[in-house]
Amino acid sequence: MSGPGYVLADRSPDSWQQAGGGQHRTTQLHEILRDAGIEIRHVPAEADCSNLRKYVLGLKFFLPLGFRHRSSLRCVRRHGAVAARLHKAFAANPEATVLLWEDTHRARQATPLIARQAGLAVVALPHNLEALVAFPPGTRFPATSRRWREEVRHLGAVSAAFCCSREEQWLLALFGVAADFLPCFPPQSVAGHCLRIRERRQTMRPQRLLIMGSASYAPTFDGMARLLEMLRRLPGGGRLPVDVAGFGSEAFRPHLEGTDYVLHGAVDAEALAHLLVHAKAVLLHQTAGGGALTRIPEMLLAWVPVLANPIAARSAMQLDGVHVCDSEKDLACWLNSELSPPPLPARPRNAEARLVETVRRLMGRA
Repeated sequence: MSGPGYVLADRSPDSWQQAGGGQHRTTQLHEILRDAGIEIRHVPAEADCSNLRKYVLGLKFFLPLGFRHRSSLRCVRRHGAVAARLHKAFAANPEATVLLWEDTHRARQATPLIARQAGLAVVALPHNLEALVAFPPGTRFPATSRRWREEVRHLGAVSAAFCCSREEQWLLALFGVAADFLPCFPPQSVAGHCLRIRERRQTMRPQRLLIMGSASYAPTFDGMARLLEMLRRLPGGGRLPVDVAGFGSEAFRPHLEGTDYVLHGAVDAEALAHLLVHAKAVLLHQTAGGGALTRIPEMLLAWVPVLANPIAARSAMQLDGVHVCDSEKDLACWLNSELSPPPLPARPRNAEARLVETVRRLMGRA
């Protein structure tokens, strides 16, 4: 049986409001499938209908579930907007048999049920397990537990799932969800940029330390703040040649008072490349987090060693060039060490092939 040569996707690289790890992951996934000759058509980004219509569609989704979600009217409207987008896409692409589901946020968890009702197979590609991301920070456990059960139920009902984190693959298996693993790897445009930085570093002896991240994301802010505190507590830590950069990083100005650290704030690609060329290492620290950091394989491709605590290094601890710091003492030891330039990380070709094979099988083209 031969199906259509295309799949639908609820995300596109252009749907992200700013460049970063999420956009890079989406681009990676789409490149893998397009290189295999699979066309990707995107679900419309906006629902072209009234708020009343969104509420009606949202109620049609929730009523059969008996409102087990305990959802607010706002959540009902958001699910209705998802339904409107999907119905529009299905009408415009009547031969579609597969939907790629990346946006697994709680407000979009109607996606797999609506797609299955329309006869489509769903391939879940979660960037992280949304229920376990405490946003806003301090979300009460009962709410997290309830949302986790909901998320597991939705992920367990898809035709196939691919995680970017070994830890999340393991956790889902404990709850009966058999997910595959496709690690993050830089898409072509990002890889080319990293390789150009790698070439520039060949003749350098970089000595600076780079801390970067989007400080507008609470877990990243907490981790960067904790890392700055750790560095300052080290003997002579305030005199270390540290650069701090990233969207929203201006919020760390009070943390840098009395140090020699340089605050760059948000930087463009050219300025970030300059910082990476002169970086002895990139320092990463997280107190919590889901998914996996796309930044780690990008840094290794750019020939930049990574110093990271175990949470930030999840799913990447085994990679050459990633040095895990379990304590401040470990961090100080690595900072005083000669860090060898990392070898080129291997592209996950076997995992890519499994994704292509899975999608083709569901399309009826295996």
